[in-house]
Amino acid sequence: MRRKHNSMIHTNGHLLCAVDVETTGADPMIHEIFQIGILPLDSNLNVLRTVEPFYMNITPMDMEVIDPRALKITKTNLAYLIQHSLDTFTVMDLLDEWFNRLELPITTNQSKKIMPVWSNGDFDKAMLISWLGKDLYDTYFYFHERDTQHSALQINDRFYQHGDKVPFPKVGLSYLANCFDIDTSNAHDALADCLTTAEVYKKLCMMQMPMIPGACTPRTVEI
Repeated sequence: MRRKHNSMIHTNGHLLCAVDVETTGADPMIHEIFQIGILPLDSNLNVLRTVEPFYMNITPMDMEVIDPRALKITKTNLAYLIQHSLDTFTVMDLLDEWFNRLELPITTNQSKKIMPVWSNGDFDKAMLISWLGKDLYDTYFYFHERDTQHSALQINDRFYQHGDKVPFPKVGLSYLANCFDIDTSNAHDALADCLTTAEVYKKLCMMQMPMIPGACTPRTVEI
């Protein structure tokens, strides 16, 4: 199978991409995505330099339901956002064009897709489905996804089963990044969080069983 983007062999032609969205609130039923980042990764979980990331601001359609707390967390100025964003249907069209430019392999069984790598992916996935619809979401995104929170929790279980102290008492993205001394100064920007997510996931993958030489060891961060 042709692997244009030098992705991992076991992804079978699908492309790992760090994915993050910023939203106008926490309820996928009423709130909207106002920023999206999709960052393609290579076989070493580094940024894929041959492909531009997808990074767009989206104008919210319903201003009445915007949660001010969400804008405060992301340090987003609503007037600036409106001035520097595109309407949702234009961004959907641009996403389709960007996805097609990936030129992922097409086989007799299925067209290859994006394999998301995210943090708290259940939320991001729900927001993306609310925005795109389930059919269109499934056109772009494969269901074999990775999540830094799930990975960290599994590592905690693994260490505990071997009688060692669990390394991650918290599993939020910022906490995990701090454990590995990864810069989070631009947190809550979709593209910056994609990069952080990719770096955290790579570090988690490099962790091995306790007491095995070569393990990537996180530092302990006070809660």
